[in-house]
Amino acid sequence: MQRSISDGGKVYFLSRSYAYCTDEATLNRHVYAVDCGDTVSAVAATGAQLYGTHCSGCHRLTVEEHGIGPHLVGVVGRCAGTVSGYLFSDALRSLDLAWTPTRLERFLADPKQFAPGTSKSLHIAIRNGLKDLGLFFMFS
Repeated sequence: MQRSISDGGKVYFLSRSYAYCTDEATLNRHVYAVDCGDTVSAVAATGAQLYGTHCSGCHRLTVEEHGIGPHLVGVVGRCAGTVSGYLFSDALRSLDLAWTPTRLERFLADPKQFAPGTSKSLHIAIRNGLKDLGLFFMFS
């Protein structure tokens, strides 16, 4: 499995053997893991833990079934406020963007600032792990 996504001048690339982020302007590459065998556990273990602690009570990740919040199956790359069967706030429906690791990081850090008027009030105060959470969602 390989996934890549471009996000504001950065390209995230993940496979089962390595993961990295390249800055398109400087071509600087941040390597998250190399030859790790299982990128999900090696690169996004913190993200998986954050999901379990902060997200799983309201959101489903393995089935396209809504909880209190919308399911997160395929959230990275999906347009905000568009998953069928869930009633999103006008604030999220009016965002004209696709979710990327960086956008998820910004949204989860402060939903009300990212999308004023959103009904999501819970934010994740652990800044260090939010990028890992976005990378974890790339494999979900």
